[in-house]
Amino acid sequence: LEVTGLGCWEVDVVTGTVRRSRRYDQIFGHDAPLPFWDHERFLEQVHTEDRVAVDTLYREALTAGTDWQFVCRIHRANDGAFRRVEIHGRHLAASDGLPGRLLGTVRDITEVEQVTRTAREIAAQLRFITDAAPLLISYVDAGLRYRFVNEGYTKWFARPADQIIGRTVPETIGQAAFEKARPQVERALGGERITYEALLPYGDGQNPRFIHSDMVPDVAEDGTVRGYVAVVLDITDRKRAEAENAELTAALQEVAVRQRRFLREMLYGLTEGKFRLCDTAADLPVPLSPAGAPVILSAPTLRILRERVRAAAEGMQFAAERVQDLLTAAGEASKNAVRHAGAGKAQVHLDPEAGVIQVWVTDDGAGIAPENIHRVVERGWTTGGFGAGFFLMRSTADRIYLLTGGSGTTIVLEQDRIPPVPTWLNRPPSQQF
Repeated sequence: LEVTGLGCWEVDVVTGTVRRSRRYDQIFGHDAPLPFWDHERFLEQVHTEDRVAVDTLYREALTAGTDWQFVCRIHRANDGAFRRVEIHGRHLAASDGLPGRLLGTVRDITEVEQVTRTAREIAAQLRFITDAAPLLISYVDAGLRYRFVNEGYTKWFARPADQIIGRTVPETIGQAAFEKARPQVERALGGERITYEALLPYGDGQNPRFIHSDMVPDVAEDGTVRGYVAVVLDITDRKRAEAENAELTAALQEVAVRQRRFLREMLYGLTEGKFRLCDTAADLPVPLSPAGAPVILSAPTLRILRERVRAAAEGMQFAAERVQDLLTAAGEASKNAVRHAGAGKAQVHLDPEAGVIQVWVTDDGAGIAPENIHRVVERGWTTGGFGAGFFLMRSTADRIYLLTGGSGTTIVLEQDRIPPVPTWLNRPPSQQF
């Protein structure tokens, strides 16, 4: 049982003494087993607000000969931290000369509850983001059945979600529209990322609409395509505006603003707040105090930047793993500047009191094409094609700020001395910038 993290215990209901496993004592913060343990000793470590209820349950179990099961808070002896534990006890009546006993287990469920709570928060936040987006977002499995649709989807088809989930694409959008989209659907289910525009005859031709669709295949590690995510934008009004040559510019700008906002929020959410896409220099973080002069980047000077980053991190007593992570991220950012822009500039900034290091890397290159920015979350993609640059930066830096355009690129890497606790999107992404 202890392999599963459970502590075991046994109470002699006559004497009140408790026999327990080593894991039991460890859960309560005792690195070495205590010489004596009883119910009163146990209650001392129960949170004061839970103590009466726990004691009442225990005595009711003794009186009625029933099982004992509850969740309560305890404070660990070694560090004083409050933890939540789940306790199960089974009452064994006296028999064959043996006294009555309570046998059971105890398990620390603090992290389990946090993971569960976080998962619910993430699901709610992602649902909020997808529902707020002016897009139709859906997930379709390999059998062409809907597994997820956002609020925009239900409004567009005037059906509640439970009348779409589980139904096939042809049943929902109509056979005529599906036949028009079939080639793109088959390519997506073949593992290809698709972007296309088309006039689809929804409602078997009764409601034709121009749409712009991005289809991203969901590919398992073994290469199996489990389905695809479709992000659809209704561009009927835009097409009409193009035909009339009237509000073309305004329509295109509005679409760009929406897509940019959606892209920024989705990148923020998908990376758990680590990747911050900046629209202007005002979105970049405030520079901390500089640690030395800037390094003019070239192949020979990459080593100088690496030494400065190491000196700053070790001087601020970063753990070895944190130092190596920052070196990896800074190395990838600076090499990208040299490789793609031919040169650049880097500077280390720090705040010893707050325990934060920044590495600023800028260049005057062509920047990352807007249509490729969303790919920074893809494993193996770099601005030069296939590689590991952005994936490594995202895997090793605490926060990454990216400002890029035709006049150049600025990347700011931030690393904390103490690894930050994930926010899990507790706040709307718009408040994080």
